[in-house]
Amino acid sequence: LKPIATPEDAPARPSSVYAATKLMQEHLLLQAAEVAPWSVAVLRLQNVYGPGQSLNNPYTGVLSIFTRALLAGRTVNVFEDGQITRDFIFIDDAVDALVKTSDVRRKLDGPVNIGTGRGITILEAAEILAAQAGRGADAVSVSKKFRTGDVRHAVADVRRASEILDWKPTTTFREGVVRLVDWAKEELGEPSTSAQC
Repeated sequence: LKPIATPEDAPARPSSVYAATKLMQEHLLLQAAEVAPWSVAVLRLQNVYGPGQSLNNPYTGVLSIFTRALLAGRTVNVFEDGQITRDFIFIDDAVDALVKTSDVRRKLDGPVNIGTGRGITILEAAEILAAQAGRGADAVSVSKKFRTGDVRHAVADVRRASEILDWKPTTTFREGVVRLVDWAKEELGEPSTSAQC
């Protein structure tokens, strides 16, 4: 089977408490907006990463967790076989989508995915991070561990964002990783580098 990008109108079937709470937040906001003097726009942000994301919070994004570990000289453990796929969206692109949403003068009819529309495996993401952090291939280990309820492939179909918001992401994953790692080095008091991975 070949994974495909998920459109906004795909049936919602959360397989974890985390996913269920995200969907419930959408429902709560939409219900509140029915009697409020304001309207709601639901943006389904994919895996947002970049400078400013906590490097210490264990519940933050996987890229920040990996970056902290790599810069500390530790090995990062990638779950399952490393082929879990995610859609990573750089923070500046996510903010641009929020700004464009605030400029839309009409009510949005349904949720809008905000991502890149392209998946990258967690293993490849970890290897790119390791290279940018100046670490070798031995800094990444595939652990075969798994988390119950984890989705194997999660990539957003972002055509609605392009059509409705006139928005498209502009930062490639590799460009975003350079900025994330350089920022993390400054935060952790290490020398920054602009070396490309």
